[in-house]
Amino acid sequence: GIVDKGSSTAADEGTAAHWIREQCLEFGFDAFDFLGARVLVNGVSYECDMGMVEALQPGLDRIREFEGEFFIERRLNITKWTGKTEDGEDQFGTLDCGVVPHGWQGDEAVVSDLKYGRGVPVDAVENPQQVIYSASLWELIKHDFPHIKRFRIIIDQPRNGAGGGEWVITVDELLEKAQAIREAADKTFDPNAPCTPSVEGCMWCPASKVIGNCPEHDAFALELGDVREADLDDYDDWDEPLPLPDV
Repeated sequence: GIVDKGSSTAADEGTAAHWIREQCLEFGFDAFDFLGARVLVNGVSYECDMGMVEALQPGLDRIREFEGEFFIERRLNITKWTGKTEDGEDQFGTLDCGVVPHGWQGDEAVVSDLKYGRGVPVDAVENPQQVIYSASLWELIKHDFPHIKRFRIIIDQPRNGAGGGEWVITVDELLEKAQAIREAADKTFDPNAPCTPSVEGCMWCPASKVIGNCPEHDAFALELGDVREADLDDYDDWDEPLPLPDV
């Protein structure tokens, strides 16, 4: 069984799908080979049904189009781009799958990440998580694979048609974006750093759920909804959300 503390049912289902995907990539199986199999995550058994098979197989087929050395569920040290933890320890992340070609196979490395959730679409373009993972993979391989010129970042989100996709970026551009992330990460240790609210950045923050907890987010929400603070008296019931536009 797989234990993932602090998880949820949706996340656990995604963990089960990731495990099946990992076995397929590591040992050459297809998703159909796991039809009917059950994966135990946090004490709950998740079945690989036909829906999961059909969701996973196209992504597997896409990864297998690339030639090179495979890095499957590879633990990467991401400290160079995120900084250390508050306790001064290195930070790590797990790369779903990377494919790095040898010189005779090409000069484009591939990073593929499965997003099994259906709720929030995830785009490959400018994806900060994958920028960090790709840059960290580059740090790992750059001496053995100096010929790599580009990275192709693939987000495989089979159950959300608005998410997923591919993004190609040069190594130089990738490192510039990773450095910008590092500079932003360093600012999080500054108690006087300005807050920069956004839909994506505040989505999971508890402070954004209660009016008055975060003045910056409150102002952002009003601006997003094209509501002036002077007009707030027109809203009789604060339990009802302000009429925000679709974003």
